[in-house]
Amino acid sequence: MPIGLHVILAIIITVYFLFRFIKEKQIYELLFVIWVPSTLLQYVSTNTMFIRGLGIFQVILFILVVYFMFKKRSYRRHKTAEILAKYSTGDLDDAVIASNENLNTQEIPEKKKGEDLA
Repeated sequence: MPIGLHVILAIIITVYFLFRFIKEKQIYELLFVIWVPSTLLQYVSTNTMFIRGLGIFQVILFILVVYFMFKKRSYRRHKTAEILAKYSTGDLDDAVIASNENLNTQEIPEKKKGEDLA
């Protein structure tokens, strides 16, 4: 990849993940903010040890990104299962509170006596 294109893409991707990190506060987004600009360091030196160290650093960041992405996904899956269990037991008040706090979903309208929500 030409260096000019590499720099432009690195800037765009870094800014994107920086805004995502500011909005969502996820660790893997911050790791992307560090990882993407670090790919530009390969142009700084031709020293073999530096390039190998940079490669090891980038592999470590890749592993951390994958770990934190799946950790977040399993947390959300666990919370969704917890909320569905509350719905199935009829504990709607706790389920609405849990869904609003943990998953940032819309509120579920309350059903009044004699009223059909369909």
